[in-house]
Amino acid sequence: MLNSVIVTREMLIGDNACDPAMEAFDEAFPNGSATLQEIVEHKLCEPKWLGWLAVNGSFLTEEIAMELLPLLNNPGYYYGEAAVRAHWVTAETGPRLIMLSDDPHLTFGRASAFAHWVTAEIGPGMISKSSEPPRFAVLATIYAEWMTAEIEAELAELVAKYRL
Repeated sequence: MLNSVIVTREMLIGDNACDPAMEAFDEAFPNGSATLQEIVEHKLCEPKWLGWLAVNGSFLTEEIAMELLPLLNNPGYYYGEAAVRAHWVTAETGPRLIMLSDDPHLTFGRASAFAHWVTAEIGPGMISKSSEPPRFAVLATIYAEWMTAEIEAELAELVAKYRL
């Protein structure tokens, strides 16, 4: 399936690829485009860059990204990054990615505060599963799109309980 995705220089620019990744792409593919499979197989395209692409590529679907992630040198790290930041993650796939991450407790907390797919129904439970519930409760209160005034009051009680 990686052969079915064409990546162009313009797509990478649109997704704010870093300079080293752009230089590697330009050197490896001087015509300005390649399939995702060609990118994976090319020696100049580092696994770290491919991980960034799996998480940040606006043109990737869940199916393609999930095929790409296991090919990386540190898939656990990128599963966690995807759970927190990737546009293609849903409420169904997010928890699975968290469990595949290299630190599920930390990723539960980060996702509860920053992931677009988290809802008011699952956010508080994710905070309670996190490595630092008070810290992530505060972050979720500030950043989470799912936060309501009622949940914010409940989380304030949780934060107060853990602070001495």
